[in-house]
Amino acid sequence: MRSSAAALVASLLSSSLLNPANIAAQQAAAPATPRVLRAAKEAAAQSLPVRSVALYKNGVGFFEHAGEVTGNQQVTIDFTSEQLNDVLQTLTAIDLNGGKINGAGYNSTTPLEQQLKSLPLALSQNPTEADLYQAVRGARIEVTGNGAAVTGRLLNVESRDLPAGNTAGGEDKPRPMAQFLTVVSDGGGVRTIQLNSQTQVRLLDGALHQDLSHYLELLAANRGGGLRHLTLSATGTGARQIRVSYISAVPVWKSTYRLIFSDGGQKQQATLQSWAVIDNTVGTDWNNVQLSLIAGSPQSFVQPISQPYYTRRPEIGLPEEAQLTPQTHESGDLNAPLKVTPPQVAGVAGMTGIGSGNASGLGPGSGGNYGGGTRKVSGGVMGGLGAAPAPPIAYEDSAAASIT
Repeated sequence: MRSSAAALVASLLSSSLLNPANIAAQQAAAPATPRVLRAAKEAAAQSLPVRSVALYKNGVGFFEHAGEVTGNQQVTIDFTSEQLNDVLQTLTAIDLNGGKINGAGYNSTTPLEQQLKSLPLALSQNPTEADLYQAVRGARIEVTGNGAAVTGRLLNVESRDLPAGNTAGGEDKPRPMAQFLTVVSDGGGVRTIQLNSQTQVRLLDGALHQDLSHYLELLAANRGGGLRHLTLSATGTGARQIRVSYISAVPVWKSTYRLIFSDGGQKQQATLQSWAVIDNTVGTDWNNVQLSLIAGSPQSFVQPISQPYYTRRPEIGLPEEAQLTPQTHESGDLNAPLKVTPPQVAGVAGMTGIGSGNASGLGPGSGGNYGGGTRKVSGGVMGGLGAAPAPPIAYEDSAAASIT
């Protein structure tokens, strides 16, 4: 069944049988051309057709591709942005004959204009011939087609008026325009060459040639509008079978029924026809597929996993003045006084009475917890008996605590 087309799937159910209807896919009248897979480094194109489709009532479908690859190849399957979110959540890819799937990549949703700004070449979406030469000014080129080959660096490109002749009536003809390249050779010579249909300009800078190829790849990738190209890289030796499966959003399949009675006779037989309406909205034709229509609705959710996601980080400003001392923080100040919190003493449940007491004394030394100093001691149990055990003692130092 062709992509973006609707089909009716029919089944017959005899009135004398109670078995469920068997649904068979209706084949398309004309075979469709399978989607071609783009292989790495201009390798031979391979196809990876859909072999199995299972559609559910909640608008999702399970798809399985199977095919053969040889050596190191890249397999590309096209989706929309909405479908790619489901695919990235559920994708499985297996090489069945000893190879392996190295990874998967997909094109960005960033507008083409913004993608082109990240390239070294200053080219727009629709450049002219003059724009291309302006973008590669200073690069080494080779110009052929106008006599001997000229090699050097491109200095400039300009448009000039060509001399025009006179017509038979003496009127001047329109002055035609032509493009001229100014090339500086390695020896310092300057040549001006007119561009015509026979002129060929070749870039000698390998890095610049790669930048131009990348620019053309971006144009080709954005030619499909909202299509997202998922590319799987398979590596191995020899011919191998690979299998790719995923879940994708699809339209909900519909069903209709018809009851047909036989003509006349004492014993009439009724035939129940069940028709299923399905829509192929994925980027691959369905030819010779195993189709399953399932009435169940498994739990499903949508997450935009194919979109770039950024998190916010705190921004710290630069110091306005130079600091002569190291920067310190509150948690690292060793000279700050220690704050000792007295322990909380709770009363004993089920007991009554009030107890209290205090004491004071002068210890040897001076200042600090370790040297001595004046100490006040307070104690007693709130809600306890006078004969109860003494509670923990809380110390309140009159001298500031210090650490040596």
